[in-house]
Amino acid sequence: MNFTAIDFETATAYHPCSVGIVTVENGIIVDEFVSLIKPPNNIYSPFTIQVHGIYPSHTVNAKSFLQVYPEIEKRLKNRIVVAHNESFDRNVLSKSMALYGLQYEDLNIPTRWECTKNI
Repeated sequence: MNFTAIDFETATAYHPCSVGIVTVENGIIVDEFVSLIKPPNNIYSPFTIQVHGIYPSHTVNAKSFLQVYPEIEKRLKNRIVVAHNESFDRNVLSKSMALYGLQYEDLNIPTRWECTKNI
């Protein structure tokens, strides 16, 4: 059982304010990565703050998506990717990558991921 699970929290729409990634090899967690992400202009929706409790003050000095992306890339590239709400998390990733001129296809991961809601 080898896969990488990912979860984004968003500040607005598809702009992430945090990411968590766990890599599993042979059923054992071998890597964990968590990072706050400063969304564009550090703008948040009151609704998303209620959902996850992350405030602009938490990310004012955080790295941008582009700065965090190398850590995301090295954990996702060529992997089976799992998310709880895969369409949401996949869209956050692909739209954030597009915003910074990064190519989703370069990750060599499926266009649809495994979804724990469906499993």
